[in-house]
Amino acid sequence: MMLHSELLFREYAASTTEVYMRVTKDFLEFTDKDILYMSKQDIIRYLDFLLQDRGESENTILVKLNALEFFFEEVMNMEITKNITKYKRQEGGRIVTIDELSLLLASIPKRERILFKTILEVGKHPKEVLEYKVQDLESREEGWFLRGHKIKKELAKEMIDYTEQNEIEGYIFGIQEKKMHVTNVYLLLRKYTKEFLGEQLTLSELRHSVALEFWRKGKKEEMMEYIGNKSMASIKQWYKKRGILLED
Repeated sequence: MMLHSELLFREYAASTTEVYMRVTKDFLEFTDKDILYMSKQDIIRYLDFLLQDRGESENTILVKLNALEFFFEEVMNMEITKNITKYKRQEGGRIVTIDELSLLLASIPKRERILFKTILEVGKHPKEVLEYKVQDLESREEGWFLRGHKIKKELAKEMIDYTEQNEIEGYIFGIQEKKMHVTNVYLLLRKYTKEFLGEQLTLSELRHSVALEFWRKGKKEEMMEYIGNKSMASIKQWYKKRGILLED
């Protein structure tokens, strides 16, 4: 199938290739029409069916819309997926669930997974995280620490395995022994959130998803420190715009 060849040529991840192939096959079976006679209404009807009959989440539908956009626009050179805004992200954004965040981290390459997990766990700016070197990871009686920041044992083990397998002795997230440029972090984030969550998300949005867990555990001070915002009123306003009310 042309779609499979195009995905391989563009070096899409195996998991993404599988999803895109499955979604396209499902859509073609659903419409049961010659591809050349398909229209935008067929796309919308399929997405509505996913929401109303299968009960799929809007985020899942966004991922499937991305798959169909790739197939029709990049492979078939058809524009029937253009300007379908019904399931696109609304102004103000939304909160990614912890399950969605876990899905994202489980789907991306090892280096990027460890990088994003580190950024989210230590709560530091990417530029600072890119400075971390192998010798900054140390085991103490209290647990594992990365340049003074306590991290989970699971993350420390992943980091050790990754650096040993790749014989890394300097920057943990370096490229050919050189420090990765911070711009690459944002490019990778946009790429993988669009690919696996159906929309481009920022580190701030992902951090606020993690921070919400602090709130649910009654850890308001830790939440404010993690986000880097000392105003709880401002934090509540941020979540309110995304449909979540933080009530005392």
